[in-house]
Amino acid sequence: MDNTSMSSSTDNVFDAALALPLSERLELAQRLWESVKPPGVPSEDDPGFAEELQRRIAAYESGESKSTPWEVVRDRIRGQLDKAKAQ
Repeated sequence: MDNTSMSSSTDNVFDAALALPLSERLELAQRLWESVKPPGVPSEDDPGFAEELQRRIAAYESGESKSTPWEVVRDRIRGQLDKAKAQ
């Protein structure tokens, strides 16, 4: 991961987080995501989340919907972030 833009304090927090046991890192990641996720993005605590997930899995497995490789999604997100930073 490229962290050249991270501040010294962010590096310190990141290093401390990496020292946590896996279960605590996962909990921290979940809590951080919840603190920044856009409104309207469902989480596993939302009613209907499991059903929606099963519906999407079934749609993928039946060929009704297609997946996008992570590299493509990541590059698209980075492009959007770069564009937002430039504004």
